Amino acid sequence: MSIFFLEYRAVLKLTGKDRHAFIQGLITQDIMLLDQQPFLYSLLLSPQGKFQYDMFLFQSDEALYIDTDRVDDLRTHLNRFKLRSDVQIETTDLRVYASLAEIPHLGEDFIFKDPRHTDMGFRFYSYTALDGLISLAEYDRHRISLTVPDGIRDMIVDKSIPLEWNMDKLNAISWDKGCYIGQELTSRTKHLGLIKKRVATLPVNNIPQDSADKTVRHIQTYGDQSLCFVRF
Repeated sequence: MSIFFLEYRAVLKLTGKDRHAFIQGLITQDIMLLDQQPFLYSLLLSPQGKFQYDMFLFQSDEALYIDTDRVDDLRTHLNRFKLRSDVQIETTDLRVYASLAEIPHLGEDFIFKDPRHTDMGFRFYSYTALDGLISLAEYDRHRISLTVPDGIRDMIVDKSIPLEWNMDKLNAISWDKGCYIGQELTSRTKHLGLIKKRVATLPVNNIPQDSADKTVRHIQTYGDQSLCFVRF
């Protein structure tokens, strides 16, 4: 069984009666969908509609959990918006793991199907440090073969445009939930067809070497595959 420890990510816990309304006005996905499905993928954008954080969300008992990178920055960021909302935000000791195949339930752990792609396997959270973990390189090879970016490891804060990174195809955006930070520009970009390039995966030896060729721009290489922007 291939289990990967995503040590660069951590989990926040939100409690308080206003936790759903609070997060709903900030993120790109509809938090109310957690009443119908157990796990969501979402983004938090700048007012200009640029990427700032990606996150996975789930709930248990009277708490909402957020899996993200830059966890301390996100906690500070969220606290700026609290005002008088009844929301408490704390960092948990949950560890973030991924697996490409279904795994048995490990006691009190949280286990979910990755919502970004049908072949992305499972994501799970445990207070226990697991043994026998696989190198993250295998996880990266798999997700890059599916063109699935991984937060700030691939995207650039305050610069990356969500639709250029296929966030609409990776189930990160609700188009009918109402307002959130960056919503107006994201919706306008979609409806006016302003996206002229998208991220794609290409074999390293297929990337054009001619700097005058503007149709493909290399972003990052993982093994023998590269993420690239392809113009159309």
